[in-house]
Amino acid sequence: MLIHLATFFGVIYFPLLRVETAELHTADNEWRAWVDPYITQSKRILTVRRNNVRFKKLSEYGVETVVRKGNIEIALADWDLDMHYRDAWTHYARKHEQLCIRFAEEIAERAGVPELNDRDGLSQTAFASLLAGREP
Repeated sequence: MLIHLATFFGVIYFPLLRVETAELHTADNEWRAWVDPYITQSKRILTVRRNNVRFKKLSEYGVETVVRKGNIEIALADWDLDMHYRDAWTHYARKHEQLCIRFAEEIAERAGVPELNDRDGLSQTAFASLLAGREP
């Protein structure tokens, strides 16, 4: 069974990095092919994080997939829904953080500066500056 969610789940904000790196911004929008899966998975994680109790109940009623805005499908069997909502908040926050780290690592790799992956504690501004070849 497939169900479309009619509720508004909010907008996932990915800060725009103002980077003057040609490898990341191509005229044919090639970058979307590798960025979109990260954004889609981010939206899935954050949606499950906020709705694990509702999704568990839907799963018990036989719903297999929910579709959030943007036609992003969430297969309920792929997610651990059997936990208190506070535990889900923490659990999925960690998963989201791991996804964001992988995303930043791929940005650094594609921009030709993989050594950024070894630098701990960089702010978004410092990361973007170093990515663009400038010291923060």
